[in-house]
Amino acid sequence: MRYEQDAGNPFIDGADTRPLKRARRARASAKDEFERPVAFNRTKNTVGHYTSVVMQRGVPFHSANELAGMQWFDLQPIVSKLWPQPRTFEYEIDGETRQYTPDIGLILSDGSWHMIEVKPRAYAELEENRRRWPCIASALRGRKIGFAFLYEDFLKSVPLCDHLRAMQRFRVDAFSSLRVFALLNDLDARQSSTIQDVLPVLQDHGFESDDLFALVSQRHLYVDLTKPLSMTSRVWNACRAPLPAIWEDYHAA
Repeated sequence: MRYEQDAGNPFIDGADTRPLKRARRARASAKDEFERPVAFNRTKNTVGHYTSVVMQRGVPFHSANELAGMQWFDLQPIVSKLWPQPRTFEYEIDGETRQYTPDIGLILSDGSWHMIEVKPRAYAELEENRRRWPCIASALRGRKIGFAFLYEDFLKSVPLCDHLRAMQRFRVDAFSSLRVFALLNDLDARQSSTIQDVLPVLQDHGFESDDLFALVSQRHLYVDLTKPLSMTSRVWNACRAPLPAIWEDYHAA
């Protein structure tokens, strides 16, 4: 499945804009630029392309932090869609209109939209940026869009950075959907499962031990990658996994 022509999606070129145009005509404050289809931001050089599991296609990234952020969000069951530098917004500061392009845009499974800054903490806390974040957050909040940070020190923390890197080689493994469905049903019948519990169940359904990581990387299973993995690490059906804190919400000082 591909999402380039996802009708009504404000992030993607080629979306059906008719419902959005009708909605804009129905509102006096029709200058809501977020509601028109837009292209990826192309003002910065693309470093490479990342093949996203959730998007089912390659998406460009413009920095190592953006790539790590997409790898992290790609593994989170709560994330329905993601885009790098989805569009440019306008915000007001000191009586002037300025522009802002987020690093990553997300739509969650509850339908909510969020713009994410993937930055070094020291950069985010520079006085110049501390002054503009409240203005950006306010502009996004007016469009019912969340604003949050994913900090570089979190993405580079051990063991998370090692796990994110290791998971990438398992994302291309292909499994029968019926076999995956049977496995998940079997696991759902259990009160709780650890890696030690899951390995023999995998074998019962014709999987290899390493397939555990492929099933995690493809969002069928979920483990907490921020912690060291051992035989006693918990494993969940990704649809029933506890919701982790996948970013730091912005709160004005």
